[in-house]
Amino acid sequence: NILTMNTQPVLLHYQIAGHPFDLEISPDILEMTIQEAYAPFQAEPADVPPLFTLTVVMDDTSFSPIVGTISSFEKGCGNITMYFTSTQGIIIHLSLPGQFPCCYAYADMSAKKILVCLRGSAEEMSYGLDNSIMLAYAFHTIKLDTLLVNASVVECKGNGYLFPGRNGMTHMRRMHCLLWKQYIEGAFLLNNDTTVIRIVGEKPFLFSTPWNERDMCRRDTSVPLKAIIQLAQTQHRKVHLLSAPGTYATLLSACWSLKWNDSMIGMMHDTLNSLAENILSYRLGCTSDM
Repeated sequence: NILTMNTQPVLLHYQIAGHPFDLEISPDILEMTIQEAYAPFQAEPADVPPLFTLTVVMDDTSFSPIVGTISSFEKGCGNITMYFTSTQGIIIHLSLPGQFPCCYAYADMSAKKILVCLRGSAEEMSYGLDNSIMLAYAFHTIKLDTLLVNASVVECKGNGYLFPGRNGMTHMRRMHCLLWKQYIEGAFLLNNDTTVIRIVGEKPFLFSTPWNERDMCRRDTSVPLKAIIQLAQTQHRKVHLLSAPGTYATLLSACWSLKWNDSMIGMMHDTLNSLAENILSYRLGCTSDM
């Protein structure tokens, strides 16, 4: 299916973890894709320029030619492939399993202006647009002491406890967060899938994002980061304190970034080092019955 716009595009303003960005999109396309998930993060125009402006366009004819592949990886229930262009920009193809790409995104060298062409069903277009915004956000905020991580967050008594982990760990960390909620008074789920860590005034905070599967986690809120807890399946229940290198490795494996970009790796390294040296981190072994 080819995207058609029945209404004129509008410029909308959003903020996630205090970082502003703009979205130029037709209201009818917005309504059928990400409107509900992003509503808590819609904001008034910021006092500073947006980190980027993402514009949904009718076709990809204005995109520069592809000259090489950067990388390909899975995200959630879909696939993402990134390419270099002849103008040193980036083109990203996003698709659901076994399907043709549902989203073609183009960014120039600065990535300040991003063009997105959507295809397919409402589900496919939602996946493509949502993940295009997420990747642009990760690219621009990494230089601002900010990390986008696969992690669940439990808030308890005004503090946040981060449970990072990618493939294979999702079910375990979500179940563990539910156990906190069930057995610890005052504990509740802040995030269940994707979390922003931002250092503000030398203090790390955890922020909610729209990139969560549960509606109750899509709210514009934050808490101080108190501790990081790495979950592992073991034969016996046990917990021990992680070293700074162990904390670094735990967070690195859960971070979203363009790891082929040396300057981004350096900026991510600085933020990870700061967190690893200043935040308590534990490895919690859980049996199969939790």
